[in-house]
Amino acid sequence: MIRIFSVALMSVLVLAGCSKSDFGDAKRSPSPEVDGSRAYFSDQTAGAINIADSKVALQIYRTDGNGTLTVPVSFSSSVTGLLSSSTGSVTFAAGETEADIEIPVNTDGLDVNVNYPVLVTITDESVTTPYGLDGVRFNAVLPLTWKDAIKIGKYTGSVFNALFGLEQATWNIMYQESEIDGFYRLITPYSPLRDFEGTTLGISEIWEEEMQPGEPFYVVIDARDPAKVTIAEQSLGFDWGYGVFTTGTRDQIAATNAAGVMENGIIRAAMFLYASDPAFGLQSSATIIDVIDLN
Repeated sequence: MIRIFSVALMSVLVLAGCSKSDFGDAKRSPSPEVDGSRAYFSDQTAGAINIADSKVALQIYRTDGNGTLTVPVSFSSSVTGLLSSSTGSVTFAAGETEADIEIPVNTDGLDVNVNYPVLVTITDESVTTPYGLDGVRFNAVLPLTWKDAIKIGKYTGSVFNALFGLEQATWNIMYQESEIDGFYRLITPYSPLRDFEGTTLGISEIWEEEMQPGEPFYVVIDARDPAKVTIAEQSLGFDWGYGVFTTGTRDQIAATNAAGVMENGIIRAAMFLYASDPAFGLQSSATIIDVIDLN
């Protein structure tokens, strides 16, 4: 308010000392007139829009709801092969002032939760308006969403047992499948002994007081390529005095072809364990294989 007031006051003082002739013959240019229904994009369009069912839905608006209006648009991206089409259109029904443009996206090979740039432009200038945007840029994002069903699998923690001289153990775990084929997430796979609908989960070597706040701890598995299953470094949520443990496949920490494989619902992968305490350090071996049975 102070800035606005100061500018207004200064304008009054300047004008008070000026005569009409000081402004010459300058005239205010009238705003351009716009006839008929015109389409535009909002300058409030979200910076990122999720991809769903291999398409992105982008909102477009028009100045009034009179009659029907078909708006041709073009799609482009700096990412080669991202878009399944370069043109499209949207039709406003009578009375509608907003609609969705469906932009087809090729999701093959896309990484999840990564921004992919897209530009959408109205290609018929006669249906645009100077009072709105005729093009808009945003990022298309392939999100990881999960099915509601919780399933029971088995985990054989070879690295976990080999590091601490324990007998190799296999225990029950909970997991979910993604809406995107090939992704799975384990739900607190290293947990104390717990009951889930009559099934005992977890491992006896971990106690409740060793679990850190923030459960559930998810371990997401990318098995889209069964011959190259990867698990990025993720928290396991328990602390034995070395700091909170994390795990992942060895290809995430070394320039090796150490990703896992998946066959008939069973994942075999060279894994690592890591804790933040330097005394523990990074523990891994290409010869120690964890087994995750999702059957």
